[in-house]
Parts: sequence; structure tokens; C-alpha cells
Amino acid sequence: MGKWMLTRLVEFLLIVFGGATMSLAAETLAALDLVSSDVAFCLEIPRLNETWTALEHSPLMDRVRAFPPYQRFFESPGFSRWKSIDDHVAKTSGQRISAQLRALFAKSLVLAVYVPPSGDPQGILIGEAYDKDAVQTAFVTWNGLEPKQITTERYHNGHRYYRRLRQADANEQLFLARSERWFAISDQESLIHDVIDRFVAATSTNDVTPNPVETSLRRSDSFVENRNQLKENSAAYVHINARPWDRILAECPYDVKDPIRPADVWKYVSTVSSALRFDRGIVCDSIIELDESKLASEWTQFVTTASNTPTWNGPVSSDAFFAFSAHLEIAPVLQAILNQVRTEDLVEFGRLRRIAKSLFGGNDLIDVVLPAIARNASGFLLARMDDVAHRFAFDGMIRVSLSPAEHRTFRLDVDRGIETGLSLLAAYFSAEQSEVVTLEREQSDSVRYLWLSESAP
Repeated sequence: MGKWMLTRLVEFLLIVFGGATMSLAAETLAALDLVSSDVAFCLEIPRLNETWTALEHSPLMDRVRAFPPYQRFFESPGFSRWKSIDDHVAKTSGQRISAQLRALFAKSLVLAVYVPPSGDPQGILIGEAYDKDAVQTAFVTWNGLEPKQITTERYHNGHRYYRRLRQADANEQLFLARSERWFAISDQESLIHDVIDRFVAATSTNDVTPNPVETSLRRSDSFVENRNQLKENSAAYVHINARPWDRILAECPYDVKDPIRPADVWKYVSTVSSALRFDRGIVCDSIIELDESKLASEWTQFVTTASNTPTWNGPVSSDAFFAFSAHLEIAPVLQAILNQVRTEDLVEFGRLRRIAKSLFGGNDLIDVVLPAIARNASGFLLARMDDVAHRFAFDGMIRVSLSPAEHRTFRLDVDRGIETGLSLLAAYFSAEQSEVVTLEREQSDSVRYLWLSESAP
């Protein structure tokens, strides 16, 4: 995002805006009222301190602390440098940086990203602290870490904000504004101006036409509709407006051999809203709103038929870190995807499709086999340490259960096709490396297991 890189974001989290004061905020003002409805990406973390405290004492965090990569992180040089800074802050201020951050964003943390008509995306961080004392404490800490910073006053719409330079000859600049416990920071002055305008409109007794608050993200129809469908009291929320990203995706380089560009698929999306919550694990609920005017008739058919609830088709390993269960009538979706493939790519795709048809006893992979498999599928992934190669290896299982209504001959064709395909894959791997890869088999009651030997890449 141009100059707004990760290092700047870390600084954002250390910032407090003492002195750049506007008027007192109305108690009903939400941080999302300071975000425009045309925002491209918005992350909201409400009640950060409460969530942080609950997560620290949760079974999920106990499992994370026992995870070897997590333990190794605390032995890394980077963490050692951070700890020395944190110890210094704790000694001089009486509070560690983590405690100051929790107080600084205790009520709310909002990160908003806008995509202008040209140039890089632009971001702004908005937060609400417990009180002005939390803001002042963090301000003192930040000044102590960057004693050479240069701060100058500026005004917009009758209210003061600040420009801050890390040092006198620095090219990068930050703009900050606050009102008691509310604050905003960005490297884009225009975004600070917009926040001031919205703040003034929200706290003013005079009518403002047009009222910037009425065009805020929190008041937009799509945001309200999607938020009402997500779980309340989640740890974090994300809202994405699709259209601002069209230009970015169109400008992204892509391989001309790719049959479908990401922009060709993204054009059907209107908004994406997600909520993240912590239970015994991490739960993410997502809503993808599609533009029905741009969708093919096949999508409506898919939505109509894919209404059955998926079921788990067997046990899941206790140390699995990912598991899925699916029941999808995917034939209409596959057809909709094929409709997007360029004409010049259809010739090669047709050749591969004929090869697959021969493997599955004359049954077409797209029209027959994949739709039958997707109606009842489940699986999981687990990670283990490869002591020989000194790296993590991933194992997994995909279970496919064909409906009893499927003809027995078809079920045998699918079974043979999968086995033949894995055998060809084993042969290919053996030709490309010095070790021989073989297809392994095991029968347990009515279930047959197939996998490639350990020598497979």
C-alpha cells in the first residue's frame, strides 16, 4: 500500500495522539460512523481488551502454547529484540506495551482501506481507548521510542490535527487527530480530513446537508443486512466492498496461459462479510453477496439444489487441524466456470476431458463423475514432523461416498478411475525422481483406502 507498509502499521499500534484534540465525542458515536460506505476493506475489533483477556484463559490458547512453532517463536532473535524494548518500556512507564495497546484499543479498533481511482490503496486506523489517560500514556511511550520526532499543528473544518515526522529529514509522514478517547491516524491527509468532517457532523447540533454520517459504512444497506446475519459478540468483523477492488485485480499480472483470470470471477461478487469468534477453536462465519444481475442461470440452479445439510462420512483424526464436510450439487457451477474459459483454451481442455472420460468408463468427469462425488464428501488434514527431512509434512484423507441410488456399474467405474489415476500419478513421480512411488491399498470392512507411498513428493 505504497508507504503504508507493515512497519508503519506497527507504529500505528504504538501511537497515541495527545494534543491533536477535537471536541468531545457523543457517547453514541461508533468508530464505523467515521468510515465511508465506499470503503474497500474494513476490519473491526470491538471490545479488544475483553476478547484478549478471554482468549488468554481459553482452551484454544492452551493448545496454541503447546504448538512447537509457537514455542520456537519465543526463542527467535526477533522476539528477543522485541522483549528488550518491552522490558525497557515497562521499566520506564510501569506498563508493558501489550497492556498499553489493550487500553488504547480497549473499546474499538477499526482498520479501513480505500482504493482511489488511481494509485495504491490507502489506509486509516481508527480507535477508541478506555479513557484519555490511556491515550496519554501511549503517547509518552511513543515519544520515548522516537525522541527525534517532529510534530506540527494543522487545521481542517475548524479543528486541529497533527502532522508527525519521525525525524526532520524524513520523507514519510503521518497525520493524526483525536477527541478525548477517539483517535485516527493515516499517512493520507485526505482521510484524516474525511474523519474530521464525519466527526463534526456526528457531534454537531446543526443540520449538515449532505450528512456524512448518513453515508457511513455502519448505515449502508449491505453492511446492515450482512451484519444482522452474523453472530453477535464476535471477536472481529470484516467487510469488503467488491467494486473498489476491480481496478486492482485488472492491473494484477497474470499468466496468459491461465484459463480464468481472478477478475473474471470477482466481478460476480458484491460484498463479503465475515465474523471471527473463539470457542474451543477458531470459528469463522462468512457471507458472500453476489450480484444476481450478472449471474448465469446455472448459479440459481446450484443454489436451489444445494440445500441439503452435509454429514460427516466417518471419524476425524483427533490431531487434525482442518476438517471439512460438503454436500454440493456442483454441476451448474462447473458449467458456469466452463462458460468463462477462453475459446482457445477449450481445445486443450477438451483433450484432457476425453482422457478423463476413458479413465472413468466413459462417464464424463464434469457432467457425471464430479457431481456424484461432491454430493457426499468429507475429509481432514493433519501435520506431523518429518524427523528425517527435519520439516513439517502434511497428511490427509478425502472420503467419497456415492449414493446407493447410483448404479453399481457406475460406482465400479469411478472406483477404477480413481485407482488408475493415482497409479498414473505414481508412475509420473517415479519418472521425475530417483525413488519409486507406488500406490498402496488397504481394505477395512466396506471401506477401501488408497494412497501413494512415502516416497511421493
